[in-house]
Amino acid sequence: MSVSLTAYKGRRFDPFESKMVFDYPVSFQNIYNDLWEKAISDCKIELFKACTMFTNDNIPQVLDELDLIYKWAVENGGENSNYMSDRIMLLKGLLIGFLYGLEGRELQEYWFDIG
Repeated sequence: MSVSLTAYKGRRFDPFESKMVFDYPVSFQNIYNDLWEKAISDCKIELFKACTMFTNDNIPQVLDELDLIYKWAVENGGENSNYMSDRIMLLKGLLIGFLYGLEGRELQEYWFDIG
């Protein structure tokens, strides 16, 4: 099992009225439980955590939170430091694409679920 970031196009926070655009893995469940949750707690993360949804309007805050988790991972991630930091860089790239409307995306139509 793993934790993933899912992007939807359509009605906010309604997966039945929206179309899933992608489902991108954040972390294996055991690493998420052991390290990501510790980083999220230590860094006082509000949005980028399991069971949270956000919109394009929140992406700047999520990018800032990912920067905090990245720094935490480098300092505290141990043998999984590279795994976490690599995942964060890929996630940031995806979210930046949505933030700036790359590939002709209309920003207001997208929302994200972490689970």
